[in-house]
Amino acid sequence: MQILDEHGEEVAQTILNTFESITVSGKDTAHDVEFFLKSKAIEFSKAGISATHLIFGSYRGESILVGYFAIANRPLVIPSRHYKKLSSAIRGKIRFGGGVVEDNSTIITGYLIGQIAKNYSDECKKAKLISGVDILQSAYDHIMKASNITGGSIVYLEYEDVDFLHKFYSDFGFTNLKEYTTKNGLQLALKKLK
Repeated sequence: MQILDEHGEEVAQTILNTFESITVSGKDTAHDVEFFLKSKAIEFSKAGISATHLIFGSYRGESILVGYFAIANRPLVIPSRHYKKLSSAIRGKIRFGGGVVEDNSTIITGYLIGQIAKNYSDECKKAKLISGVDILQSAYDHIMKASNITGGSIVYLEYEDVDFLHKFYSDFGFTNLKEYTTKNGLQLALKKLK
């Protein structure tokens, strides 16, 4: 469900405040997913910047927030100076997205998974209702529906440079652009929509 679909803003904020993240790298930046959900998700949704989708499960007869993802219809822009540094294999994978060169950048139509996270509150840890793969699959399914309506050739995301996340996204079919670090100092991975 989108963040404001069934709830008023005050009720939605109360639900969002039940979310707790964990770190996989030991860095505070991992808590950006929690900060985003609690402090920016409603505003971004109202402004049309991204759509935040909440995933609920049932535990002891109560509905609880178990995870979320935020997606945006946003092209991937790779400046030429970075594109030229990528291996030929990676450039080939990017070309599958139908990239257009404009203003010294390669632009590929697609969707950004801006945030994706599982709730690690004590209640959710006990319930064990969802996996990270389930959340990622739900985000991908939503993007495929949008792609069938509006077009778009790739889905991409940024993530912390840790082995666990490399493997997690790679196992789902994402290609990591190892030679490219985003302006946020994160890794970039993309996947062709099919």
